[in-house]
Amino acid sequence: MKIRRAIGIDLGTTNSAVSVMDPQGRELWLLRDRFKRETIPSMVGWDPMAEGFVTGWEAWNRRALEPAPIASIKRKMGTQRKVALGPHELTPEEVSGRILGRLRAEMRHYLRERSEAEETPRYVVDQAVITVPAYFDAPQIEATRRAGELADIEVVGMLQEPTAAAMYYTWKHGIGDGTFLVYDLGGGTFDVSVIRCMLGEYQVLGIDGDNYLGGDDFDRKLAEFFRKHLVERGYDLDLDIANDPDDAVKFMLLTRLAQEVKDCLLYTSPS
Repeated sequence: MKIRRAIGIDLGTTNSAVSVMDPQGRELWLLRDRFKRETIPSMVGWDPMAEGFVTGWEAWNRRALEPAPIASIKRKMGTQRKVALGPHELTPEEVSGRILGRLRAEMRHYLRERSEAEETPRYVVDQAVITVPAYFDAPQIEATRRAGELADIEVVGMLQEPTAAAMYYTWKHGIGDGTFLVYDLGGGTFDVSVIRCMLGEYQVLGIDGDNYLGGDDFDRKLAEFFRKHLVERGYDLDLDIANDPDDAVKFMLLTRLAQEVKDCLLYTSPS
């Protein structure tokens, strides 16, 4: 037995996620990889040795290598500014299409394994609802739709991210009409929206935010704090990140450590 149900994709600036409603329509199944990670980096890289594209964590692991992977392509959606990657030049929707294709492939594999383990119906993964920021204009929304088509996905709907959050919250907690303030603190952006729900219809009343404030910025600030602290303790970390590639790699590794420290703080429960 097979079931066709659209997957939901959050195509993020820094990380992306994908989920689907369970066969009974009672809960959402969020994609988790074998390391229990619930997000995939929104990155596309080029592996010169294999002469092929890499995405997700494989692209993320190439951040200190040449050519550097493409990141934060979401900020260029709706433009025709091509980005260079190895021997290729890609449009923003072509980059996003490869990210969406990776999400679809990972979700298909996840659902196949879950179906075999739990003897649930097999999913046909060829349709999706993709979320977009509330501030996206028509060209940005259309570019996101084209990215889905490039990934061989039938895009059955485009949903604003804060609206999606409000819809899930009201469904999960059985809340009726109301007005909601939705914060979206992502890897690259920080947005806030006011959403009104009335008789099952959702309306965005207002939006604001900063497109260059997110978790990545926190990581760099924390890394710079660590760097200054270590310099005061005598470590040779007076880095020229802009002009010295070796120094840039050192700061990137320090930023990676800062991210791990931040994540530990976020997920450590108070005693």
